[in-house]
Amino acid sequence: MNNEIGLFKNQKEQILAYIHKKLLQPITHRVLQNFPPDRGFKQNKIDIAKWLSECAHDGRELHMYIAIPFCTHKGVDKKRPEKCGFCLLPTVPFSKKIFKQYFDVLINKELPLYAKYLGRNISMHPVDSIFLGGGTPNIMTMDLYTRLLDAIRKHFMVKQDAEITTEGTPELYSYEKISHFRELGGTRISFGVQQFNEDLLPLSGRKVSKDHTQKMISHAIKTGLSVSIDLG
Repeated sequence: MNNEIGLFKNQKEQILAYIHKKLLQPITHRVLQNFPPDRGFKQNKIDIAKWLSECAHDGRELHMYIAIPFCTHKGVDKKRPEKCGFCLLPTVPFSKKIFKQYFDVLINKELPLYAKYLGRNISMHPVDSIFLGGGTPNIMTMDLYTRLLDAIRKHFMVKQDAEITTEGTPELYSYEKISHFRELGGTRISFGVQQFNEDLLPLSGRKVSKDHTQKMISHAIKTGLSVSIDLG
């Protein structure tokens, strides 16, 4: 892209035409880029159960990432309508049935399974941070936030001052949901704002007003939550 723009030598009309052309192209990402690239790692098979058992005897803090990989957005790519244009993460379209199945397995099987590997050594592994990532974690109701955090505290030793973060899209937040998250011990919200310009918001796959987003951010701060926002 830099080389292409360099050819224009600051010719305004050509640059604007180039940008317009890019805006008309589907922008859903299909490959998660990272550094080092995947080819930089050897594909060795790992015995997960053995590795977890070995870690159980090596005292260390735990940092938990809980994925809620569901999305309700209608993106800009007709071939992948469930994806927002900027999203790099693996997600599936929201379905009440599939979401319930996923959540039940997470609560009743996956969390107890990982706790089981720690066994008697669980006190050696205090949870220092919990990050609820997506997809769209704030697709959860207040009741589901309660169930999830209660289950984590039941099976693991969560530190009193642990950082507990949820991310989410502004339109699915309410005053009540933000306040409830704070009451559950939440410490931070990462808002997926992407754009404050309401003309550009549709290009991000977002259907929310700037006013609502600003109100939710302001309310989160007033409740004592730390706030970060994603812009893109």
